[in-house]
Amino acid sequence: MSDMPNNKKKNLRQEPAAKNEERKPNPNLRKKGRKARKAKKAKKKDSNAFVWAILALVVVAVGAMFVMSGSPTKPPKVATNEKLSASEMAQLSNVPAAVLEAAGDGGGGLPTRVPAGTPPLTSNGKPEVVYIGAEFCPYCAGERWPLAEALTRFGTFTDLTKSASGPSPEAFPNTPTLTFYGSTYTSDYLVFTPVETATSDGTPLQQMTPEQKKLMDAHSNKGGIPFLDVGGLWIKNGSSVPPELISVQGMTTVTQVLDSLSDPTNPVGMAVNGSANALTAAICDATGGKPADVCNMSAVKAAAASLKAGG
Repeated sequence: MSDMPNNKKKNLRQEPAAKNEERKPNPNLRKKGRKARKAKKAKKKDSNAFVWAILALVVVAVGAMFVMSGSPTKPPKVATNEKLSASEMAQLSNVPAAVLEAAGDGGGGLPTRVPAGTPPLTSNGKPEVVYIGAEFCPYCAGERWPLAEALTRFGTFTDLTKSASGPSPEAFPNTPTLTFYGSTYTSDYLVFTPVETATSDGTPLQQMTPEQKKLMDAHSNKGGIPFLDVGGLWIKNGSSVPPELISVQGMTTVTQVLDSLSDPTNPVGMAVNGSANALTAAICDATGGKPADVCNMSAVKAAAASLKAGG
């Protein structure tokens, strides 16, 4: 072993030194590594930002599709507590005569004559029309339309307000209508006394007087609403404009019902106008045929003949 050449021994002794030199960090390599890692991170960050941007675009696009399709939107809420405008009041009170004549008596339930000997119903020396209902009641919702239309022929409403019947589980929920609560009615020919006993959610609203309660006990169908007494001469129980008719026609707004009044092909408008003719004839009987321009209308005379035949 001692015969190994000296030059090989020197090489063996120098190997560790060579290895140690290889383990020393190279500043240039470290700089290159840092740059590479920074570049990789920047690239990853840009990639993530790109992915999030794409996802945001997808979300916006999907949301737009749903809005356009209407699938996530809720049905429009029925407008309430909004007063009828002047133009809307004109729609209610100025139905063309030809349309009224085409409507006849509406074909619905007519007012009935009270039993003989019943005292007249008056207030301040005028015939009184008493209405008793409730805002939640869908049948009251149907009957207010022809009653309001008929009354506009004898006087003027102020602050007549849009409303709707009660929500589900009430029958025919949210039937568009008017409410007499908070309104004022003036007439040279009659006094109109409305009583809305409850709000659309059933909260008590107005109380009947003992006299009104006595009227209902004497003439209503087991206290059912709507109830109408015209001057102590004519009684109306229930609605001649069924709320189901309004529902079947897809009407959800007061505007739709008002628009139907001038359309002789619309079954809702015809039912409202015809019933208004019949109620007008009953009121004319109570006022002694006044005013003459109203009570002598062809449509009202025809409805009066129906009342006489039915009474």
